[in-house]
Amino acid sequence: AAGQPWDVGIAFREQANGDHYRLTIASDGAWQFQLGTGAPISGGVLPVVNFAPGAENTITLLVDDSNAAFAVNGFFVATLDASELSGASDVWVGSGFRRANVMPGAVTGFRDFEVWELPSAVGGGDAQSRMVPTTPPERVSLRLHEVGQSGVDALGALTGTSDSVTLTVVTRDAIGDEVAGLFAGSCGNLAEAPLQLLPPLDARGMTALEMQRPLSDFTATSHAVALIGALDTVVACGDIAAEA
Repeated sequence: AAGQPWDVGIAFREQANGDHYRLTIASDGAWQFQLGTGAPISGGVLPVVNFAPGAENTITLLVDDSNAAFAVNGFFVATLDASELSGASDVWVGSGFRRANVMPGAVTGFRDFEVWELPSAVGGGDAQSRMVPTTPPERVSLRLHEVGQSGVDALGALTGTSDSVTLTVVTRDAIGDEVAGLFAGSCGNLAEAPLQLLPPLDARGMTALEMQRPLSDFTATSHAVALIGALDTVVACGDIAAEA
């Protein structure tokens, strides 16, 4: 929906008293993991949500005993602590988890909703089949804020290993001819030329570029990611904070 806040989510381990875990994602890019309507257990901002009206996003949730983790659009987001509630229950999807996001008559559709049993849950596989928490790649997320009332903003993420990093940018309300670039400096003092230009935005408003440099190269000093529109005008920009 354009101009109307929304949210979607997955709930599981519902108890007889109504308690359950819920993982929700809102249209501002914020995600929350909570027990029922209680205070969030954990949360953050996603770099990979497609905000365009009618767009699709894929949520993948894995749960094994007290361990849980989720990904959005194929990108790992976070591990989750599911140790407080246990036992089997239905798994359900929904929208309008936050009262302010409920709009009478509006519909959020879903498809390809599937639930699988992990091999360990049915006696198959071996110890390596279980979802054992591992150290995820380092990640720095940033928000590209609208510049000059352009009406365009975006989320970005740098996901790195010891020898490479991938910069992903997902735009909202872009018209499609914008170009994302990685710049030295800050949004208030951008270098004249980008260090790297990303590929053109795809139909989802997303672009990504892998660079053979460690993440520390981009956090040791100030860098910024900017969306460049017509006439080389910056329409959105976000700073990659330098490490203290």
